[in-house]
Amino acid sequence: MAENFYTGRRVGSNLAWTVFSVASEKLIFFFSTIYLARVLGVENFGILTAAQILAMSVGLAVHPGISRYGVREIAKEKKNTGDIISQLLGMKLAAGLVVLAAFYVFLYFSGFSPNQKIAMFGCGIYLISSAPYTDWVFMGLERFKFLTYGSFISSSFFLAGCLLFVRSGENVLLASILWSSSYFLSSTALLVVLKRLGFAIKPEINLRKWLKHLRESIYFSLAGGSMALFGLFPVLILTRYLSSYSIGIFSASYRIVQSIGNAGMLVLSSFYPVLAALFHSDRKNFLKLHKKFKLVMLALGITAAIAGVLFGDFMVVLILGDKYAASVPIFKVLMCMVAVRYLRVTYGASLTATGFQRTQVAIALAALVSLMVLYGILPGNNKPMVMAYSVFFAELVYLVMLIIGAKKTFLKPPAV
Repeated sequence: MAENFYTGRRVGSNLAWTVFSVASEKLIFFFSTIYLARVLGVENFGILTAAQILAMSVGLAVHPGISRYGVREIAKEKKNTGDIISQLLGMKLAAGLVVLAAFYVFLYFSGFSPNQKIAMFGCGIYLISSAPYTDWVFMGLERFKFLTYGSFISSSFFLAGCLLFVRSGENVLLASILWSSSYFLSSTALLVVLKRLGFAIKPEINLRKWLKHLRESIYFSLAGGSMALFGLFPVLILTRYLSSYSIGIFSASYRIVQSIGNAGMLVLSSFYPVLAALFHSDRKNFLKLHKKFKLVMLALGITAAIAGVLFGDFMVVLILGDKYAASVPIFKVLMCMVAVRYLRVTYGASLTATGFQRTQVAIALAALVSLMVLYGILPGNNKPMVMAYSVFFAELVYLVMLIIGAKKTFLKPPAV
């Protein structure tokens, strides 16, 4: 009974601080997105969105695997936190510099229009500005309250900069630089907090240790990269084949729905370190917690989906304005996806937390392939709408595969 109370208290504390910190960040960035969509116009907003998505896609080479691997390692071995910080921070900074240089070389020789290249140049700064972001340390330590400093500073800087300086569609470059530079502030804030907590901030350059961590985190990288690409792919593929206007119409609704989907990550961030700690030490409580995790996410997802379908027309026009009215059908289809996604992440996160990264990698890659195939075979001339349906059905495929994978791994009864 006492153990259940302690586990519940840990999750509750994590959730409360995560909601306070991450929700404030997402909400402020959400308002920034709405403001930019209105001020820049559909076409220029499409250019900015495509640049942000491309930068974040390239940034997968720097972030998801190392960060989630770091959360797990610190959650398991808190006494080694200082060494883990030094080694992984050095890896991320080195990777950020290399990837940034490669990205700018690619951009120089690419066939993008001058306006697209300008926006991508500004967003490319994200590749190095976000590299020293150490939220993964605080998640592993379950010190979620300190995430507030970084998230609030960066999001507030971005919103204030947009309100003060971005006044028309001609300010796309400025908007892209404000977005990517905001990560410098959040990274710096969290590093200051770590130093005050007694951790030495000395990025370690040690190729032997880097290779060791790289080998151990490779499946986190593949799983995290595949999952992230699954979310980024719709805008990436439309960027390749459609006009900036069509990208703007699709991405306006897609970004809103992604923000709603990210809200579910607040719950995920709170459960993840506790699940990782319980799996090997207390299987019974792990299974109970996983069941509660599913019920919470499913209830939230169904509520969001119903609200989106019933009030989609009102919400899109109210948030984005009449010029985005063509985005309403896309919004309604994507909101149905939220219920599926919320349930899906409960299985995906649990696979990763329990050490079954290989299963997660195979499923995530298969889901990404299914999304590509669905977009290719579904009929219709309205490609943004086709993409919306493709995302919805691919989420269903992803969920079914994860449930099957879970039953064969962490939900499988232990051998007697």
